[in-house]
Amino acid sequence: MLTGSNADAVAAICAYLDGLPLAIELAAVSIRLLSPQQLLDQLTGSAGSAFKLLKGQVRDAAIQHQTLRQAFQWSYDLLDAGARLLFGRLSVFINSWTLEAADAVCDIGDLLSGSTDPLASLLDNCLIQKEPSSNGERSEYRFTMLTTLREFALDRLSANGEGSLLRQRHADYFLTFAKLAEPEITGRNQISWLERVEENLGNFRTALDWTIDSSPDQALQLAVALFPFWHARSLLSEGRHYFDQVLAKTQARTPLRGRALAAAGLLAQRQGDLAEAEELINASVRLCFDLGDQSGLAYALNNLAIVVMSKGENSLALQDANDSLAICQDPDYPLGMARAQMIIGQIALNGDRLETSRQALEASLFFWRQKGDLKNEILCQINLGRLFLLLGDFNKATIFLEESLDLSRKIKDQHWELLAAWNLAEIQLRKSAPDEAGIIFEDCLEKSRRLGDRYFEAMTLNRLGQVAAMQGNPQMGMPLFRASLEIGRQTGSKWVAADGLLQLGRAALQLEDQAAAQASFMESLRLFYEQGEQSDIVLNLELLALMYQQRSQPDFTLRLLGAASAWRSAAGIPQPGQYQTEQDQVLKQLQSQLSPDAYS
Repeated sequence: MLTGSNADAVAAICAYLDGLPLAIELAAVSIRLLSPQQLLDQLTGSAGSAFKLLKGQVRDAAIQHQTLRQAFQWSYDLLDAGARLLFGRLSVFINSWTLEAADAVCDIGDLLSGSTDPLASLLDNCLIQKEPSSNGERSEYRFTMLTTLREFALDRLSANGEGSLLRQRHADYFLTFAKLAEPEITGRNQISWLERVEENLGNFRTALDWTIDSSPDQALQLAVALFPFWHARSLLSEGRHYFDQVLAKTQARTPLRGRALAAAGLLAQRQGDLAEAEELINASVRLCFDLGDQSGLAYALNNLAIVVMSKGENSLALQDANDSLAICQDPDYPLGMARAQMIIGQIALNGDRLETSRQALEASLFFWRQKGDLKNEILCQINLGRLFLLLGDFNKATIFLEESLDLSRKIKDQHWELLAAWNLAEIQLRKSAPDEAGIIFEDCLEKSRRLGDRYFEAMTLNRLGQVAAMQGNPQMGMPLFRASLEIGRQTGSKWVAADGLLQLGRAALQLEDQAAAQASFMESLRLFYEQGEQSDIVLNLELLALMYQQRSQPDFTLRLLGAASAWRSAAGIPQPGQYQTEQDQVLKQLQSQLSPDAYS
């Protein structure tokens, strides 16, 4: 009986069986002994399982159609020898393939028999289907084979003794394809090539799975070539999974291994696994240095700067980025220079050196626009949006961030989409619009968890805590701040931990727990001081001032607020809007408590 609890499993069984009436009828026989979920698990558990399970008798079915295998065998026996061979060979493809790929891998020309085209024969007998490419820029057909038919075709391939040969041909073809795609994914044809790789993603995964055991050096080449795609489409866990395997299987000290280590480290950083990221990229730095691979060393140092910056160690990060920039300037390596300038701009932004940040980011943005690399253009725009956000110019910030959000969706980069949306929510928070901010931050929390990005998960939990506090419920914000703080400590991100402590202190202050507030503020201040985060140090002092006002120490309160105001005036960085109401109330209290001379 179909129920609400088994409907999803039943739908998944029908989809797995390609909607074939006979296959579904045979599956229904098995339901007498297995639950829908058990049947689905067995069907999807291993190749050929559909034929093992779907072999029961069906009343009134023709004898040749009593089992699914017999039904397919009957159609297969109608083919000539060339079409039979091609049918088995095509089973090495996953999901879909092009005529070019089929010819290169399956050697269709050698299977022609007189006037009979084996591919056309398979189409005529409904053993394969054709459909237009989903990539609108390429007017070509792609061919597919039903999942259940592919299981049967794989058996034919094995029986013909061609399994290993065809799988290697398949891997060779898709390695060549990936190497062609790698530079295009960061150029003017970025969107089209991302779509082409997406269409063939199942085939790339199959090629990787095969070569990891049969040809690890080839698997390493394929993983490095696919890295720009994994990074652009936020397939972070998938990329890390394959890099872990190929790096464990290969030991040769080559420039390619250095590149793989640095790329794997960047994927780990994107998920907030900073210890693993630093270990991988440091290994890349050492290897590239030993090999004298200057371009590889520049790339590794740049990635190392990103990781160290994420930890909150901005001075060390700047040193790594400057070292990368120096290497790139020597051989006039503009791509490396643009990468280094972008990171230098981010580090300067973290340190409130806003003019330095703007110049570096604009120089990098100019290069990426000239190159047509939308992914790096987006990151520059996000950082420029962040810069204007800090300056309180929300109109300019919104222009940059909305443009970056649109471009992120255009190239289907979920990670950059998350960053752009998060900063747009931050604008709403600073404009004292917690309800609007909360809606966006809730979506950001779901996205960060789906992507496995612990860094932005922590930052978003922090902001949702601030939303609760602004809505008059600081008690609800406390567990969110604690969760953010814990992730910061687990991942080794000092900034996330420091901000979590700062907000815990603020919530404790709102709840009039001055001892807890002071402990959190002082620990937060220490961490921000270690990172050189001047604007956060000033914000900390401003909140400490509120605490001293609660303690009825107006003189000390005024001195702290005066020092903070002087810094903000000199830096041109206004106080975030979500804090202004509390401070304005304190200033009114001070005016009634102190003489006018105290303000002079």
